[in-house]
Amino acid sequence: MIKSQTLILVFFLVFSNIAFAQEDVQPLDNDSIYTFETGVLHVFEKTEIPATAVGPLREVNIQQGEIIEPGKVMANVDDTLARNRLQDALVELEIVTAQSKSQVDLEFARSSREVAVADLRRAKESNSKYAGVVSDREMDRLRLLVQQGDSELKKLKFDKDILKMQAKRKQVAVDKFKYELDRHAIRAETTGQVSEILKRKGEWVNLADTIFEIARLDRLRVEEYLPADIATSQLLNCKTRFSINVAGEEQTLANGKVVFVSPEINPLNSTVLVWIEFKNTDLKLRPGMKGKVTIAEPDTASKASASNK
Repeated sequence: MIKSQTLILVFFLVFSNIAFAQEDVQPLDNDSIYTFETGVLHVFEKTEIPATAVGPLREVNIQQGEIIEPGKVMANVDDTLARNRLQDALVELEIVTAQSKSQVDLEFARSSREVAVADLRRAKESNSKYAGVVSDREMDRLRLLVQQGDSELKKLKFDKDILKMQAKRKQVAVDKFKYELDRHAIRAETTGQVSEILKRKGEWVNLADTIFEIARLDRLRVEEYLPADIATSQLLNCKTRFSINVAGEEQTLANGKVVFVSPEINPLNSTVLVWIEFKNTDLKLRPGMKGKVTIAEPDTASKASASNK
């Protein structure tokens, strides 16, 4: 007797679901669009915000339930050590940059070479007037001084090039420490609502520790089971709209599109799961809101593209 009642209940639920789906989805305007009245908006994406640095939380700047925008600084990890490292790198960069730009050693080397060249010239002039006044040994020494001056200038120019490359390397280090310092500020990446705060001010956090959970609100989804003869591959990317009834008039709140049509048909009621996403950049829509969803039938070109696939 119990088994018979159970079977009757199962068949009642199955046929009730079929009848509900068929009543809910109605073709309008000569089958140009489909609509159903039971669309419910859901949050379909939740993001875990991890710690991007190690240390105690110095500040937590948000509260649970708060709506946040991209770039919002949600918390700060103590950054004393990172700031000191950056300051040290900046000083090193300043020192190397100053050394690479300094011309004192080059000017001294040029002056020394000019003196050596002048001494050699005068010795040659003296020998041209009075042969043998300046010995060959002394002439060799004067030529060597000029060559040493040339070599010293080349070496100093090479050293300057090395210092310029070291300055670039120090700049890379500065950029690295700036990046590490910036990671101590934990920022939001998307628009959403803070659904959970897992760490509080003063608590120690390690890399990848989840600190916040964010429910994304800039896009919401309606998940609906539609009859299999309606929910075909041709629905994919079809434009949609979400509307509600206000004082007896239909008011469109958002436009969206069909992003997923399940390849599987529910054998119990011949329905197919369809996902419809709506942009919510102005945050007019709220999760849990109910309304009418209208799906525009694809044009001929879209049908042809879908059939070719």
